[in-house]
Amino acid sequence: VIIQKAGDIIPEVVSVIKDKRTGKEIEFNMPDECPVCSSPVVRGENMAAYRCTGIECPAQQFRSIVHFCSKPAMNIDGLGPALIDLFIKKNFIATIGDIYYLKDKKEELEILEGLGSKSVEKLFDAIETSKSNGLARLLVGFGIRHVGTRAGKLLAQNFKDIDALFDTSVEQLIDIDEVGDIMAKSIISFFANPQTEHLTGRLRDAGVNLSSLDYGVKKGGVFLRKVVVLTGALPTLKRDEAKKLIEDNGGKSSSSVSKKTDYVLAGSDAGSKLTKAQQLGVTIIDEEQFKKLLEESDV
Repeated sequence: VIIQKAGDIIPEVVSVIKDKRTGKEIEFNMPDECPVCSSPVVRGENMAAYRCTGIECPAQQFRSIVHFCSKPAMNIDGLGPALIDLFIKKNFIATIGDIYYLKDKKEELEILEGLGSKSVEKLFDAIETSKSNGLARLLVGFGIRHVGTRAGKLLAQNFKDIDALFDTSVEQLIDIDEVGDIMAKSIISFFANPQTEHLTGRLRDAGVNLSSLDYGVKKGGVFLRKVVVLTGALPTLKRDEAKKLIEDNGGKSSSSVSKKTDYVLAGSDAGSKLTKAQQLGVTIIDEEQFKKLLEESDV
């Protein structure tokens, strides 16, 4: 085939060189099952990529574990890409579930170069702490297609534990504000996979909290269905704290300003986002006004 860079970036097939064919060519059909773990292979609507749906698939182990341990997910401090790669090569871990059984290999870990007893104990403490994170972070850590931090929190607000998600339906999911058909089908597919059930069982046996810390919290509030963009440094609130307050009061925190933005919460050195908000006529508030809105909603 002849390939060109479409738009100087994306590879595009221009034509097929048929006179190069020998007659021995075999038509290729994309497999329905992953050749590594036999889980179903899916292709998203209008998407090019085919994806394995197995969370314990050996071919995905490194990236899967790195994501699970990352700060937005289970936030296991000290278990970064380099150490994960080493543990995989040493056959200490092969899936997410193995993280919570590393304590059984304490002596083997302590003799690894760069670790030692104190480092290992610190790592074990971080792993132990992560067990109490709750359902929202766990769902993010699973890396379910189309489920990010915001969706994980929404699901945790509407389902008391992971067992409830195993029993849910597409109809129940799309009834949740901000959950669409594509995300709902992705969630259903994930929980229908036997590997998910196996992993969940191992996590449960290890003492990982599979229940929601957010179930039943206020789903309404002053920012119900409002889009809020944060920009600049706030006087007292950290960015993550402000985002949590927005989400706890029914709003959605966005990273970019558009016509759909309802509020821009601006601090010092706000920059281009503030300028764009002014151009679009978006309501701009500071931290004091933000807190006042929250106080009024609690009255």
